[in-house]
Amino acid sequence: MNEKISALVDAELDELDERRVLGALKDDPQLCCTWERYHLIRAAMRHQLNVLAPSDMPERVRSRLEAEHEATPALRFW
Repeated sequence: MNEKISALVDAELDELDERRVLGALKDDPQLCCTWERYHLIRAAMRHQLNVLAPSDMPERVRSRLEAEHEATPALRFW
């Protein structure tokens, strides 16, 4: 199924296989995760990651983690 998902991401499936894979994606959360990873890999290979995540994303995540750490000092994230 992973090969079919990869082919779907690359628009290389015929209509019948496309419907089958989309139906399987609808019913299987694991396959949905694979779908997302394949799209992320494709974006990385095409240098399109800025389309998926804003350039300030690392700073925003770090700030959020620091704020949570300050709110709960007993937890250590790093």
